[in-house]
This record gives sequence, C-alpha cells and structure tokens, in this order.
Amino acid sequence: MDKTSRVQNKACIRCGTCCLLCTCSYGEESPETGLCKHLSFSKDKTATCGIYDEIRKSSSMFGAGCTLRRNPRLYRGLKKDIDDLRQIEDDG
Repeated sequence: MDKTSRVQNKACIRCGTCCLLCTCSYGEESPETGLCKHLSFSKDKTATCGIYDEIRKSSSMFGAGCTLRRNPRLYRGLKKDIDDLRQIEDDG
C-alpha cells in the first residue's frame, strides 16, 4: 500500500476553498468575478454548491472530504484570500 492510500481525508468544513481555487468540470465561471456561478456563502460563511445534488448523482468526487488541509501552509495562505472573497460577497 502506498502512503497516499493510507491518508484519510478530513471531513469537509464547507469553506469553499476547493471551488475558489478552481472551477470544477460541472461549474460555470462567472465573467464578472471569475468564480463559479454555483458557489455561494451563507451569512455564517458556510460555502454551498448550488448544483451539489446534481453532481453527486453522477460523480463520487463530491463528498469525499477535504484534501487541502493536508498542506497546512497552502491552507493558511488561502484562508485570508477566502475570507476576503467572502466579505466581498457579503458586501455585494
């Protein structure tokens, strides 16, 4: 067994980082923001994918958990950017 198969993904914390980093093959990039049109944040800053249920019907990639936190330096660096983007959405 290789090292990566022994590593468990952490539970998703619905931070939206994965969607902010890259629009998935199911998503649609907004021409105004460059972000996925289906990504939204609630007042408590929880990320939601507007087509999550649709994607889950055809793909197991969603719901497998978070892999970003395996790289704490990347995660910490992105956290400020994510918080800034969430604030922009709150203000908009």
